[in-house]
Amino acid sequence: MEKYTIQIKRNLLPGFISALSLDAKPTDEQFVLRYYETAEFTLKIYDNTKHDYLNAVVTGTLPPYLKMYYEVKKKAEPQATVAEPIHQYPQIGSDETGFGDFFGPVVVVSALVRKEDLAKVKSYRITDSKKLSDSYILSIGPFLINEFKHVKNIVRNEKLNELIHKGYNMNKIKAMLHVNVLTLLGQRENETLLLLDRFVAEDTFAGYVKELPQVDIIHVANGEANALSIALASVIARYYFLTEIAALNKQFRTEIPLGAGEKVDEFAREFLTFHGPSALKKIIKCNFKNFKRIFPTDV
Repeated sequence: MEKYTIQIKRNLLPGFISALSLDAKPTDEQFVLRYYETAEFTLKIYDNTKHDYLNAVVTGTLPPYLKMYYEVKKKAEPQATVAEPIHQYPQIGSDETGFGDFFGPVVVVSALVRKEDLAKVKSYRITDSKKLSDSYILSIGPFLINEFKHVKNIVRNEKLNELIHKGYNMNKIKAMLHVNVLTLLGQRENETLLLLDRFVAEDTFAGYVKELPQVDIIHVANGEANALSIALASVIARYYFLTEIAALNKQFRTEIPLGAGEKVDEFAREFLTFHGPSALKKIIKCNFKNFKRIFPTDV
């Protein structure tokens, strides 16, 4: 079945839902406001922006009488993306972590790898941080941050939630942080080969950062596997994230679970009982469904 995106104006959403005349299915998918499923189509309505419209993803064919409530979002022209290993040095790559965790900050790091660094990087068995244990990352992290040029941007939850309330979605925040760390390190080290792990189409990325200084950045598909600097950045970013979580654990004398599953909800409710809503809201992300389940009257 065909898959495409539609845009529903916020003021037309009640009419759309009424005309649809279906019961929404339960879903825990992040940012999904409503989910519908029939034999003819599936429909996910997302609410992750403060714009006057909502995006919805349709698989199949919607009933024709709904057409008056939405517009089909035009597909972006396909963009060229590097999808093979990059062996040109020096190179600066960036990656991020924390965007999928209810607790803790988001961290974006850029890291420089020169040709003479290759043996050293490989000696640490650098690869995608998701393929390395957190204990191993914590053990090598202090050496990595001292031995390799890098720039970090740690956005703690109070600032992150402030941006979200202003209408920034997570991909826009991520894009702006990538440009920030890549630009800073590139200028500092006078290097121009800037790479990031591709997470959105290039034209979408460009729209997110159009108000920032323009800089040439190569989007690399499967970046951790195809660019050593991106892999290094991913490990350093994870190290900084884990140290931030460790600091919170020490502050509150607890053990914060990562991710956004049921155990995280259980922990958050216990934390709320012992420390109160003000303390909890300072260390969680307000755009997660976990937040809506714990603070239903705040949304």
